[in-house]
Amino acid sequence: MSPKEKQTKPVGSGNFFVDMGHSPEQAALLSLKSYLFMELRDATNEAIKSGKTQQELAVELSTTQPILSNILNGKMSSFTLDRIFSLLLKLKRNVHVCATNTPAKERARILIGKVKQCAG
Repeated sequence: MSPKEKQTKPVGSGNFFVDMGHSPEQAALLSLKSYLFMELRDATNEAIKSGKTQQELAVELSTTQPILSNILNGKMSSFTLDRIFSLLLKLKRNVHVCATNTPAKERARILIGKVKQCAG
């Protein structure tokens, strides 16, 4: 088989944002923002499916219908983490944040996912 015929899989870091050239620290924050924004989009979709109009939900969230449309369409660039947190709380979503010590020889990282309960 010639080199042209042999196809190789692209190798990535496992983090899209690192692969796009962001530092590991910035990539971790962007991953967190992306995860929380997807949760916000899901919560917003659930509210719409329960019968609320976009306009009604926008008023309830103290925002505008175009902003709500950006959430529903996955356009997160204009959203800060604090705005995402605020909207999640208004949508009656609990957000769990835990900080723990990192073992001496490991690099600190942000772990993202659903948790049953934070230690403490």
